[in-house]
Amino acid sequence: MLYRPHTPNLLSNVYTLTEQFPALFKEKVCEECNWSVPTFYRKMRYLGKIRKDKKKTVPAISNAEKDKIIDVLDQVCENMQNRFDEIREQVKRKADRG
Repeated sequence: MLYRPHTPNLLSNVYTLTEQFPALFKEKVCEECNWSVPTFYRKMRYLGKIRKDKKKTVPAISNAEKDKIIDVLDQVCENMQNRFDEIREQVKRKADRG
């Protein structure tokens, strides 16, 4: 769940929201790919392994996982953008009143 702004300080609200992005992304990728958090970090640093015949590497992330990761990125970014729009609208309403 994304942070809902609760202070009158715009900078604090925006910063707190953006600060959540990495954790939300990681959590959603782990959920969608059925990974544990250690697996997430292992796959993040792992480039792939060389097969026994040494002719080809086996990628750490499958094509299906790549697709899921991109889908998760789109979802999390869209959700963040919606929150930014809410903040923007709140600022506009306050400016119109003041």
